[in-house]
Amino acid sequence: MIDGANAARLHLKLFDAPRGFFVIGVGGRISVKLTRIGELNLNGNPLHDVEFIVGGNDMGGGKVGLLGRNFLEVADAEYDFAHGAGELDGRCRARALSGSDLPLALADCNEALKHAAKSSPFFAEISDSRALVLLRLGRYDKSIADFDASLKIEAKDAWSLYGRGLAEMRTNQAPAGQADIAKARALSLKITDRFAKFGLLP
Repeated sequence: MIDGANAARLHLKLFDAPRGFFVIGVGGRISVKLTRIGELNLNGNPLHDVEFIVGGNDMGGGKVGLLGRNFLEVADAEYDFAHGAGELDGRCRARALSGSDLPLALADCNEALKHAAKSSPFFAEISDSRALVLLRLGRYDKSIADFDASLKIEAKDAWSLYGRGLAEMRTNQAPAGQADIAKARALSLKITDRFAKFGLLP
């Protein structure tokens, strides 16, 4: 089961469940849709035309909803799309946050972007990850371009706004940078602390 937010982030096409099909949760009957993933990789084993239920609560930060998450975690399973874009983005972002192996992080993000539909939330997420890598590398103009691409899709993302602000501050665009950082702080009171945790300061 995939939650609706992650289905949208991954740009999955939804279709109606068969008549009479429904899911009952703690609060009663849950409205659901279905989606189909052409290729899925589970513990290194390829699966084809796998159908998922789309519904339930937004778990945040994962690819699956309540039922799927619990099953896969209990089984200690490694899962991703066959092309591995989810894992590539996760690896890129982890390295970007830690500031380690940045050339490898950049390569992972570049590859992940090849599999993300432009204008999709997933494309925005990967662009944001790559923008952070480029910020760490001191390639500020390209970092700003990637933050721009992410914000074109997710205009009120505090993380992307703050990151772009940092890049702008480092390219003598202080007014623009200060404006972006102010917008980010208005959207998230803790955004400065989040960046400071990773050694990223104005």
